[in-house]
Formats: sequence, C-alpha cells, structure tokens
Amino acid sequence: PSAAKVLRITVLAVGAGTAAVIENPDGSVYVYDCGSRHGDVGARVMPSFLRDRQIEHVDFVLISHANLDHYNGVPSLLDHVTAGRILVNREFLTFIRAGGPVQRLDRLVNARGYRIEPVPSTSWEAGGVRYEVLRQWDLPDTSTGPNDCSLVLRLSYAGTRVLLTGDIEDDAMASLIDRHDVSAEVLILPHHGSVERSTGRFLAAVSPSVAIRSSGESTAETFNGLNALTSGIRVLNTADVGAIEVVVHRAGFGVESLMR
Repeated sequence: PSAAKVLRITVLAVGAGTAAVIENPDGSVYVYDCGSRHGDVGARVMPSFLRDRQIEHVDFVLISHANLDHYNGVPSLLDHVTAGRILVNREFLTFIRAGGPVQRLDRLVNARGYRIEPVPSTSWEAGGVRYEVLRQWDLPDTSTGPNDCSLVLRLSYAGTRVLLTGDIEDDAMASLIDRHDVSAEVLILPHHGSVERSTGRFLAAVSPSVAIRSSGESTAETFNGLNALTSGIRVLNTADVGAIEVVVHRAGFGVESLMR
C-alpha cells in the first residue's frame, strides 16, 4: 500500500468529526479516530478509501478521546478490515468503567474479538517514523473533560513533523506549550478549528506552514476568529476541499486535496 520511503497521512472528509489514515513507510497502517456526527464513517467512508489504497489490515486504531464524533465508526470499521490493536488514552478507560456510550463501544469491540488497550508507550517507531505521545491526560485535575484529555501525537519523518491534536481546548493547549516543544510543519487543527484563549499562542508555538481542519463548517461560514489567527498559514479545510493528503518523503512534503 505505501510507496517505499513515503509517509502518507490522509484526513478524510467526514463532516463534523475526525478520521485519519496513516500509512507508514514500512507498509504498516494506523487509523487515528474514526467518527462523525454525520453518519457511520466506519461503514460508508473509511472502507471505500481503504479499498482504493488496497489496505485490508490496520495495525493500530488510535482513538483520541471519548467523544462519539471521534470513535462511533470504529465498530463498523472492524467489520471491513482486520486490526491489530485498539489503543486509547488512560482517560478513555475511566469512561469505559463509568458506563454510557464508551462502555457500549467497548462491548461492540469485544464482540468483534478485540479489546481496547491503553497506549503502551510514550514513543515508538514505525518504518523510520518517530511517534511521540505529547499528551494523554497529564493535568492533575481529574475533572478535566474528554476534549482536553485528547491523545496528542507528533509524527516525525525525514525532517518533517506532523501534529495530531484531537479536540484539545484551552487548558490542554496551555499545558502543552508549557511542557513540550510542540513545533511541527503540519498541524491538524485542534477541535475542528474552534478558537480558545490559548489558540493564538498554540499556533505560534507550533509554527506550522500548513494547517488542516477536519470540519463540517466551511471557511466562508467561519466567524470565530480562526481565519485571522491562521493568516500566513496555508489552511485546508475538509468542508471546502474534501479529503486532504499529506505525503512526506526524503526531499520534503506535499499537501493536497483528493477531491476529484
């Protein structure tokens, strides 16, 4: 599936939600989130994309946090491909124990022969790509909501870094800036492009040349100040241009829409 020496990250167009496919240079495949408020993307969007990419097995399904628009397509996804491990942050496990929709997800995953596990490491490599877990519920306040507990991953390959942020909001962005170097050439915008008090500082700290927004809201309909904050950054929005592909290779990286 993946061309040799290429890291490919595709942010699918799923409306209000997130679903991204990561194809590592060694041929391993990860899915980062698979959910939407607009239907079951595990049944209607993800399978067709994976077929086009000739992907029949996903090594990791990474769920960023316990909001339906990031995981409600996972059970259907598991009906269409085999998977290695279903990985979540520590906070997600507390929601399973508490009951509700996340516990239902756990039952559905178990019924398909899988189990939900915590991410086992703060860093690892796949085909020369370095994965760093920059955040998974490191605030001391246990009342922190699901969004701010999102699993934040930075991928580094051939001198290019890509930051995936889930739905982090104000506290998490401030914490990340204080605790980590968050710089990256490509940023998947937090929380579908919402704006918080710390958004400007966070964007400055990341300093991306490209930002990708997974959203059901077009740029023309966005009035929250995001457009001003991202002035000078190339921004691609799935609501405007459809699925967006990042290809990282030895000579650099490219980002383009897959809309035909």
